[in-house]
Amino acid sequence: MEGGPVSGTGGCHLNVAPWRASSLRSRNDEDRGRGGEVSLARSEQTELIKSAIQAYLARLDRDPADGSEGLRRLVLALDALVAVYFRTDDVEPGEEDDAPEKGYSAQYQRAAEAYPELGLYPYADPGGDPGEDEPMVADAIDDIADIAGDLTEVLWHFENSSEETGIWDFRFGYQHHWGDHLHSLRNYLHSSRIAAW
Repeated sequence: MEGGPVSGTGGCHLNVAPWRASSLRSRNDEDRGRGGEVSLARSEQTELIKSAIQAYLARLDRDPADGSEGLRRLVLALDALVAVYFRTDDVEPGEEDDAPEKGYSAQYQRAAEAYPELGLYPYADPGGDPGEDEPMVADAIDDIADIAGDLTEVLWHFENSSEETGIWDFRFGYQHHWGDHLHSLRNYLHSSRIAAW
């Protein structure tokens, strides 16, 4: 039934008309890895990344009095970073200059002031061996600060190196550092303890 509603669980309905197969066809096989989306121009990728980073960094200026709504905005900013990652191409970095120190202490202080209700939470390494690895403790404020530090470095590369280096640093950081913090933090924010949904 093309274009009609699809019944889901709990009485939910999804109108699939905008998702017709013809609109999902890609220009080439390389694009198929991203759900059939057509690759964006490098400048468009850069603007998407910058916008998502700036939206995330703005969350560090949160007024703690905004309560659960502020936590939901943090969740949306985290989700936007992930969505943007999947809209960017795997590129080789240009000539890379070393970014200045991230100022971790200042980022941590900003995060702690913006999110006093967050703190330590239990964490288990999903890449570990079930039943053999000890549970660990993670720090939501550290997660927020580490993500901010890495993303600030990405912005620096866009301004001082090249688009390629900025995109590469964004993608590499997601794959190897800030993405781990993001998904751990996102899971914590989704937990019944915080319930930022």
